[in-house]
Amino acid sequence: MIRWGLDPERPILAVIDGGKAIRSALKATFVGWVLIARCREHKRRNVLDHVPVAERAFIGRKLDKAWKQTDAVNGGAGAAGTHQQLQAAHPVRPPACGNGLRRR
Repeated sequence: MIRWGLDPERPILAVIDGGKAIRSALKATFVGWVLIARCREHKRRNVLDHVPVAERAFIGRKLDKAWKQTDAVNGGAGAAGTHQQLQAAHPVRPPACGNGLRRR
């Protein structure tokens, strides 16, 4: 990325698919200057892959509604509610599904 012109001394926002290798490389290269976000589409796919087929459309709509909020508090509350609903209905699912859905 530096060869492409990114300055390692300036802050950047990196939107990634959730891969651990790219996250590690970004943190190592842009020490203290990188803010990493998860791509919503990749997050959506990951969550819906762990939900029964019959519930995917409903959960997908709830995620979309939370992510469309312009107010971070309301969006975070909607995502957290969806996470709690998923956790209650499907307690065996991998915990990684909640990453990015819980309020921080």
